[in-house]
Amino acid sequence: MQVNIETEPDTSIPTVTLHVPVDYPETAALTAALKNLSIEAATLTVSQRGQLVQLPLTSILFIEATGHQVATHTLDNVYRVPKSLTAVGTGLPA
Repeated sequence: MQVNIETEPDTSIPTVTLHVPVDYPETAALTAALKNLSIEAATLTVSQRGQLVQLPLTSILFIEATGHQVATHTLDNVYRVPKSLTAVGTGLPA
């Protein structure tokens, strides 16, 4: 796939134009994926010293479950997650 980005000073929101072959089988999937794309950073709600914090997913190294505890590990800290591991997994973006 080729990606080209052109900036336009008079444009206020991004516009995406796809050039695909007539018989390209993934056209609908590409369109759906682009419509579901979020520019906002995805986060996970974690607990730090009794307070809930929104942790960016890009800072997470791994998530583990030990018994009934779920922990999220970053470079600097380990955070508790107030959900089950299954709930965390279903809440994460694909």
